[in-house]
Amino acid sequence: MSKETIIIDEDTLKSIKEIREVQTNIQIEVGGIEAQKHLLLHRLHEYGESLQKIMKDLQDELGEGSLDLETGEFVLKTK
Repeated sequence: MSKETIIIDEDTLKSIKEIREVQTNIQIEVGGIEAQKHLLLHRLHEYGESLQKIMKDLQDELGEGSLDLETGEFVLKTK
């Protein structure tokens, strides 16, 4: 079985190369965004844990209740 070789014209080859380059650059950007997303999700989790610790410390000190972030009032839960 023999193969026939055909040379593609320069304009078509140039277009294909440009498209592949754009695709590669987009893939690199998506990878960067995914890495950034991972870091941001990790930070979000860390801040959530910090908030939970502060709220637990408040409840250990004051009792079970809720905090109004606007007024700073901690309202104790009645039993």
